Amino acid sequence: KQYITINQKNGDVVVVGRIDREELCGEKPTCFLKFDLILENPLELQRLSLQVQDINDNSPVFQKDVMKLEIGESADKGARYRVTAAHDSDIGQNSVQSYVLKQNAHFVFDIQTSSSGSKYGE
Repeated sequence: KQYITINQKNGDVVVVGRIDREELCGEKPTCFLKFDLILENPLELQRLSLQVQDINDNSPVFQKDVMKLEIGESADKGARYRVTAAHDSDIGQNSVQSYVLKQNAHFVFDIQTSSSGSKYGE
């Protein structure tokens, strides 16, 4: 797939179409496109590395639209229940950062961070 072209008159690198970072590199922390350029007069080989930066172009998605928690009336005060985390294809600061539960007199919602750094609600 062709991502860039070079303007023959001025040498500018021009993006041909949308470059989807997640499609190219998945969850890798850095993403580079590498090219070999052949220049004429004099004949020369140049290498070009183009870093593709992530933008916040994906919305977080939960596995199910509705989550059902069954909490018995005999549950201890302060009992904690883990809520399945949302998945976001974006990485770093563009991935899921927080969750919010509407104000409720019966429940408290806390954000926890797993050992891998992903966030989930409890």
